[in-house]
Amino acid sequence: MPKFGRRSKAAALAVVLVAAGGGLWRLLQPRQLTVTVLTDPAFRMAHANWSSLVESRFREVNRLYSDAGTGVRWKLLTSDHTDPTATIATLDQRAVALPFDVESKADILVAITGVHEGRRSGSAGPFVRAIVVVDSPDQSEAHNALILAHELAHLFGAQHEPAALHTILAETPETAAFSPKSVQLIRRMRDYPFQAGVDGLLQGSWAQLAQDAIAAADPGSSGNATARAHQVIAAALLNGRRRDQAIEHFRAAIDGDPNNADMRLEIALAYSRNSQDDLAAAELRAAVRLAPNNPVTHRSLGVVLAKIHDPEAATDELTTAARLDPSNAETQLALGYALSQQVGRTDAAIAALQQALRLNPRLAVAQRDLDTLISQKKRFQDDVARLRVQTQQSPLDSDAHFRLGQAEERTGDLQAAEREFQKAIELQPGAGRPHADLALLAYLRGDYQAAQREVDKAKAAGVEPPTLVLIGLKRKASQP
Repeated sequence: MPKFGRRSKAAALAVVLVAAGGGLWRLLQPRQLTVTVLTDPAFRMAHANWSSLVESRFREVNRLYSDAGTGVRWKLLTSDHTDPTATIATLDQRAVALPFDVESKADILVAITGVHEGRRSGSAGPFVRAIVVVDSPDQSEAHNALILAHELAHLFGAQHEPAALHTILAETPETAAFSPKSVQLIRRMRDYPFQAGVDGLLQGSWAQLAQDAIAAADPGSSGNATARAHQVIAAALLNGRRRDQAIEHFRAAIDGDPNNADMRLEIALAYSRNSQDDLAAAELRAAVRLAPNNPVTHRSLGVVLAKIHDPEAATDELTTAARLDPSNAETQLALGYALSQQVGRTDAAIAALQQALRLNPRLAVAQRDLDTLISQKKRFQDDVARLRVQTQQSPLDSDAHFRLGQAEERTGDLQAAEREFQKAIELQPGAGRPHADLALLAYLRGDYQAAQREVDKAKAAGVEPPTLVLIGLKRKASQP
């Protein structure tokens, strides 16, 4: 019996050693990630030898990753495919569409494009399956290989590093060096199930593993590293349309770093995409308090307020954003929309859209909205002329005076509108609709007591006043 026991222990020890050795062997071997490369016509037209260029760039990328000790090797399966997303407008949209448009057994899909989008070198995010890399034919092959290595590193959660570090993760990589923290991060995340894209974060313990790895390799070395890790994971999940899970990580990020305005902006985007605009507005108000001189926070809040039908407050925020960043066409576009939702502000809305087009003549949506408003204004003016004739023909018709008042209101002639509403009330004292419109006119001229009186009269007659007035009066009452 004793001999049998010793043999059993020896056998068990051998099993443990073999298992440990197998694990050690796996750790010492590189993770081979397979890649399908797709190229678009713009890239192929710039390089007659495009196929050999793709292969040589990946050979150089493999050398860079091997020399750095990342534990990752890239295996190019094919580079013969034409990129089916070549006609999609932006790099980010192309990267999102690629996995749906390409059938491949590869771990990673890489589209190399000759189409430039400003100074961007590509579109790549943490834990996605597909990326787009921009080719620069006027740069050396060494530079283009660095850019490819740079974009691939983002797959593992690696973030841009300060340019002073002169690493491959610098905003514009100039050297082939990886920082030790980036190498550590890539090694820890190299076994990630990239074929699943960001959904891999929802498998097993990958979300926690990614959080720990990113926090340990946080290149910013500022703020709360764990909060930053949650933010990276949340952004990846949001881009992968996993909004509920993204919000959970954003909330954890904000709990760890409550004074970070950027995190408030990002969770607001998640809430807005999840049709939770009231929650988005609350986060954006907090972001405005934290970063009052940041035009992005004011613009974002203005856009959300316009969505939840508070155009007056939206206009205030967008006007502030325009003052802080007067060259931003998107702010003027949003301002034009917010103004167009308010009575009597058609001319101001037209002016904002005209300014948007001066700043960006190619902003097609601004031209479309401008044409709509100009046509609308002409229609309102025609309505006034037609309804004025009706009131002259039927001077005792209360409804005719009310309709004329509304038409005058829409053109922006608020004094004429008020006269017609008063006339409608004289002819039909129990009518509630003219009181509702008089409440709006009183509110617009800043007479909030008069507006409240008209609100009460409208409600007494069974008519609900305009939402803008009710929201505005409630806001005014809460102010000191």
